[in-house]
Amino acid sequence: MDKIILGLAGRDQEIENYKTVIRNMGKAGIPILGFRFFTIYWRTSTVLGRGGIRTAAFEENLAKNDINLKKQEYMIEDENVIWDNYRYFMKEVIPVAEKCGVKLALHPDDPPLESVGGIARIFHNVKSFKKAMKIADSDIWGLDLCLGSISEMVKDPDDLIDFIKYFGKYNKIFYVHFRDVKGKTPNFTECFLGDGNYNPSEILIELDKAGFDGFLIDDHVPELTNDTVYGHRARAYTIGYIKGLLNFLDYYKNQTKEIK
Repeated sequence: MDKIILGLAGRDQEIENYKTVIRNMGKAGIPILGFRFFTIYWRTSTVLGRGGIRTAAFEENLAKNDINLKKQEYMIEDENVIWDNYRYFMKEVIPVAEKCGVKLALHPDDPPLESVGGIARIFHNVKSFKKAMKIADSDIWGLDLCLGSISEMVKDPDDLIDFIKYFGKYNKIFYVHFRDVKGKTPNFTECFLGDGNYNPSEILIELDKAGFDGFLIDDHVPELTNDTVYGHRARAYTIGYIKGLLNFLDYYKNQTKEIK
């Protein structure tokens, strides 16, 4: 999608390709397509965490000296240009997605910075998602709620809860990447659930209150000793943690009913 995001020659062909993907997903009965609108996913280092795990980190000082980013061919420092490209993309694909019954779920910028490698980013703060929702103006548009990316972005865990409440009331949370980090942009480290900025139990309760009934994805996981490339051991831990949270949620809701 780089030509679409950057507005380069050939973007119309990329958009046509994207429309074909949407149509084929509709034919196959696949209801949601996740997408992002940033060109570079970026971490600066791997560090040791709890129990000797290896986990990805982002540090602003290291980022400033990243040689690879200095070699970027395109520089677009004005975020208004990226917003225009986003509007163009939405105008083209929303009607197709509506016709095919395929929801489009937007992923936040990661890391949520105003610019990476001289290229502006637009989904690095809460207000940008409200603006994007208005631009799309469709029930087919919503969020891939990456809790880790929002956790990197907001100042306080309560801001994450407010985010869930706001977009939940519009039924805009289509699915969830259930992960977290320690710290905030511009310096953070990925971690296991329960070791990060927010309380996973509280977040799950708020998702339920917001009417979310979609699926939860384990997403990024730390690297354990003798694990597979995919991280089966780390994912087994994370999925077990999430299943425990879901059991807790059922218990919590039943207890709340009894108290009332």
